[in-house]
Amino acid sequence: MKNGIEIYLPIFKKRWEEDICKLEAYKWDAVKTFQDNYRRIFDDNEDLYQVLTDAFKKTANLKYFAPIDSLTSNAKYSANDIREILGILFNEDLDLEDRVNIYRDRFREITLRNNQAGNFNGKIKSDKQDDRTIALLLALRYPSKYYLYISNIFEKAATILKSENSYRRHRTGDITNIISYTRFCNEVKSVILQDLDLLKLYKEFIDKKELTDFSEGNLLTQTFIYSICTHLDGNERTFKCNSIKLVDGESLELLPFPKIIFKPSKNNIDYIKEASKQQSLGRWGEHFVIRVENERLKVLGEKCIHKSIERGGDGYGYDILSYNDDGTERYIEVKTTKGDFNTPFYLSARELEFSKQHKDNYYLYRVYDYSLENKTGKIAIIKGSMEEYANYPIQYRIALNEK
Repeated sequence: MKNGIEIYLPIFKKRWEEDICKLEAYKWDAVKTFQDNYRRIFDDNEDLYQVLTDAFKKTANLKYFAPIDSLTSNAKYSANDIREILGILFNEDLDLEDRVNIYRDRFREITLRNNQAGNFNGKIKSDKQDDRTIALLLALRYPSKYYLYISNIFEKAATILKSENSYRRHRTGDITNIISYTRFCNEVKSVILQDLDLLKLYKEFIDKKELTDFSEGNLLTQTFIYSICTHLDGNERTFKCNSIKLVDGESLELLPFPKIIFKPSKNNIDYIKEASKQQSLGRWGEHFVIRVENERLKVLGEKCIHKSIERGGDGYGYDILSYNDDGTERYIEVKTTKGDFNTPFYLSARELEFSKQHKDNYYLYRVYDYSLENKTGKIAIIKGSMEEYANYPIQYRIALNEK
């Protein structure tokens, strides 16, 4: 496996500086936020629901929503029980398999009780605490011992790196999954932490972000494993932006949308479903724009070269914070399609409102003709508010109250 790792290390180091350290920085933020709130979990004077909400605030990209939502929701009604089972899960003096099984069994009992009592506003909460959630809880609590687990990434990475050991996924809920993944990550870690150039880059990242590396290299290892499955290509095709153009709003016109037919038809378009398919493509589009922006900033000289591109993301109203030629902030929203410039895309209410509030510094980067295979595409840049273009709502918020 060492040979496989050494093939990817030079590519990883190059891309680490360009964009990976920025794209994956949220993992360190997630661990720090949990660590900052950990002691509050076992303080009987604290509102456990609020404490867990605060503790998991930065974990949006690391979790399945339902299991963590069930955990925090149960904390609202069964705080003492949730404190007790978390204490068992985090007790390193107990056998790992025993405490995970106890935690899962007790969690099912607590959830069943609260579901039967109708404590979740009539909703039924999941009683599942899957492998990924268990690994997340353990890695947040003990980031230097455990790793963030994603089953398909585990299998793919073991194949790519040509691991000599037989690593395979077991049935969901089998603690062997987490144990095997931990052993695999430790093997990878023992190799990449010998690379002095990588350690130097990593230290610069930690110092610049003013972070504490609670993980002692575990998060770096997990990021390397994740990157070889998602960000990197062993041949490292050079990304290519085929064209960049600034589009004047006066040259744009809205295309007509298809009329909605309110009856079953195979031709009906499920806009929400189509939008969800764009999430993976959208993330690649963001990677693409970050690399383009890095190249743009490099040629600006001392005025902006010290500025780093930060991610915005869900909840901010924009995807990337970059900088203009004069050093002022540039808020970038990225919309990516495989189709041409005329292909429809989707803008959330938050994104629309942000564009209106920051119209002088807001830029829509319209990535189109994007090829996932070749990592090539074109970019059209539109500055200003999106208000005049967002005139076709496809989702509605409804609030009801009994008379």
